[in-house]
Amino acid sequence: MMVADARGAGCQTGLTAAVVVLLGGCKYTAPEPSDTAPDGSSCTPISKGLGRLAAPTVDPPILDGVFDDWTTCFVALDTTNAGLVRELEEARFASGAFSVAHDGSRLFVAVRLTAEQPRGNELSDIYRNDSIAIYVDADRVSNTDYDGNAAQIVIDHAARIRSFRKTVPITLPGVDAVVQEAATIDFEVAISQSALGPFASTVGFDLGLSEGDGQDQLSEVVWHQECDGQSGCLCSNDDDAPYCNAKQFGAVELLP
Repeated sequence: MMVADARGAGCQTGLTAAVVVLLGGCKYTAPEPSDTAPDGSSCTPISKGLGRLAAPTVDPPILDGVFDDWTTCFVALDTTNAGLVRELEEARFASGAFSVAHDGSRLFVAVRLTAEQPRGNELSDIYRNDSIAIYVDADRVSNTDYDGNAAQIVIDHAARIRSFRKTVPITLPGVDAVVQEAATIDFEVAISQSALGPFASTVGFDLGLSEGDGQDQLSEVVWHQECDGQSGCLCSNDDDAPYCNAKQFGAVELLP
């Protein structure tokens, strides 16, 4: 049902409360995503409530862009359950699912991205292409924006990797990624402790799915938004998103 109310004309009602979503100028809540396996098989759940995940210790998966050796469940992510929907240039939004695990020294992230053509072929600012952004804070201590243990890692459909700290490009060793592109774009990523320092028992984490055409980043669908406009969480440009403030990240508990 579409109504005009205090949130703006044409905002949708009837969504259950859990996650704050900003979409087309409307602000409403959406349900927490549930755990599933891509092929419908049994898996180890990782969701622990709003903005919180639990990553079990696993034998390292083979980084080949194929999820058949993943035993952890995947969390669905789209505009209906995202913590933040950023409509930047066009109301064209990616969707997908992701999972996390670790082996004691590396954090593993698997992502299935569904995005429209064209994929984009920008070689430098790869966030303008169809891509994912993995946000990690190794010690989960971000008193002022990003510290030296936090980074935004962008990987596009062509497996190009660029890393940023509060929008500033950085060189980040210890990040490996393999991408398989077909009807969906499947990413397998390993982030070692050499990238951001030793992992605490709980690390800051967020994930964004971006639609891009090579000219512009059209939109980003973000798993979690911790602050939602609270003092100290906004960026210098008054934006309210994890790319410019690590306090927005959710969290992943690294289980023994």
